[in-house]
Amino acid sequence: MIGVYAIVHRETGRRYIGSSKNIERRWYEHTRLLGMGKHRSLHIQHAWSRYGASAFEFVVLETCDVGRDGLFAREQWWLDAARSSEAAHGFNISSTASLPTQTPDSIKRSADKRRGQKRPGVGAKVAAALRGRKLGKDHPFALGHWKGKHRSIEQCEAQSARQLGRPFSADRRAALTAAMNSESVQLHIRGRHWSRSANAEQVIARINQTKAMARANVAPPKEDAVV
Repeated sequence: MIGVYAIVHRETGRRYIGSSKNIERRWYEHTRLLGMGKHRSLHIQHAWSRYGASAFEFVVLETCDVGRDGLFAREQWWLDAARSSEAAHGFNISSTASLPTQTPDSIKRSADKRRGQKRPGVGAKVAAALRGRKLGKDHPFALGHWKGKHRSIEQCEAQSARQLGRPFSADRRAALTAAMNSESVQLHIRGRHWSRSANAEQVIARINQTKAMARANVAPPKEDAVV
């Protein structure tokens, strides 16, 4: 359907007026962009986000079988009649019916985007920006940040809370397993084992006494009874 249409806010009567050679498809594009929050008219986007889709209706103002210039002429007539470019009456950002202005650079960027290409240097800049933001030198997970330091119980609990609902991928689990089984990590674990602590002898005595009590079917001693 070719013609002029309006998106009308039911409560206030304010409207956004446009024209298209395929009104049905244009209505779909409007609702998609408004739902994503990316409509080029900020006036109708703010109202749509505030009141919701149910507060608006789509109206076909006029159907006509004319060329592009004639279609723009009919859209211009409705823009002037409804004064939809004025904030009190409508949501149009321009008082002139025309296609959005495109520069040669914007046309090239759109074509590159459709082909999945990026401008030279863009990928490197984005990667550098993300690396600096996600894993800066002071970030808790930065390489070497915890070297020579020990995390408190509160820090461990906070990290566990952040990880809840984020299951490990197969690659990440394999990488963590390989890291834990590395020689340096195993040496570090063995070096900090409880048997090397200052009260290791008391712990061993407590374990042996508990085992002996269990074999004799006697209740374990209290804390102050351990020698």
